[in-house]
Amino acid sequence: MSTKVLYLLLCCSLCSTGIAQRVSNEVWVSTGVKIPINKSLAMGVDLTQRYGTYGLETIFPQVSVRYKVNKWFKPSIDYRIIGSRDFDAPMVFSHRINGNLQFNWSKDRLSAGLRARYQYSIASFGGNADAEFDQAFRFKPSLSYDLPDFPLTPTLSTDWFYSLNNESRGTNRFRHSLSFDVDLDGPHSVDFGIMLDQWVNDIPRWRFMYNVGYSYAFKSKQNGDAKAKNVRDL
Repeated sequence: MSTKVLYLLLCCSLCSTGIAQRVSNEVWVSTGVKIPINKSLAMGVDLTQRYGTYGLETIFPQVSVRYKVNKWFKPSIDYRIIGSRDFDAPMVFSHRINGNLQFNWSKDRLSAGLRARYQYSIASFGGNADAEFDQAFRFKPSLSYDLPDFPLTPTLSTDWFYSLNNESRGTNRFRHSLSFDVDLDGPHSVDFGIMLDQWVNDIPRWRFMYNVGYSYAFKSKQNGDAKAKNVRDL
């Protein structure tokens, strides 16, 4: 009887170890500014740092340009230089371009959005493009509700990744997110939340990301004080 119990405990230990190896945790920190060019055109500049087991594992500055066609449609384009590393190896750098189509709808306190993105990475500086940042289509629906007499606005979203790589073509990941925007007056914006990456191809694995961000919006002559909310989603 004792042998069976020990065998069962050993199996449970091995299973839990295997699951733990497929679950990781990271902290993401973002800062950014929004610079209005005219009534319809705006530029964003931001820096994102991602910390994991081995300290700073990913860092990328990004420049974005957004055009407001109307209140519900805003196309944009982003350019990043990405530095990433595995374990304690040196950073490997690559370029990435995002093309985005952002659709928005709101009624009273409820807001809904859909971001469609095409991303493409280019290896550089003698390295290879990180597979996580490689060529893909992404579709991200979101839902927000402005709670009355409450300083936080919650947002729920799911980002669907469709890889275009030959070796892993198809749906390979979902990113679920719960975030909160802090209601601040003026050009300042602070948000925080938690995200879960769920890989669904090959061996399933998960990654929890705890994120915090700060944005500042410069004043526009046409619009007065601008809010910095969603600078990083330009």
